[in-house]
Amino acid sequence: MKISIKILCVSVLMSVSLSTFAQKVSYKQTEKSRVEYEERFERGEVPGKKIEAKIEYNKRGKETREEKYRDGKLEEYTVVTFLGNKKSEEHTYGPDDKLISRAEFEYNANGDRIKKTTYNPAGKVIKINTYVYEYYPNE
Repeated sequence: MKISIKILCVSVLMSVSLSTFAQKVSYKQTEKSRVEYEERFERGEVPGKKIEAKIEYNKRGKETREEKYRDGKLEEYTVVTFLGNKKSEEHTYGPDDKLISRAEFEYNANGDRIKKTTYNPAGKVIKINTYVYEYYPNE
């Protein structure tokens, strides 16, 4: 009798946690508003700190530029363009300001990103990312 009660409790707990997880997935997350306009990621001990990345934000809290560093030297930077509230393009440049790649973004009617197409400097497609969403009714 004790064994069957323990199994029942475990199965009830598992079904509760699974349904809770499904509810979390069903809700569309809203964007957080950010107050910082610049982030710096540093690596190393106090003497000789090295910046790994620097991120700049616009007044709406959207990332507009990201710089990546290796051993304290600029490796590449990305400039982001927005159309309304959605990211429309990214341009990535090397430390010499030459274009490395360009990416375009597409969204569905719900405003979710469905495609990111990346091009080389000559305009040839080098990568396509597609995104699929499952929508659950809010209960």
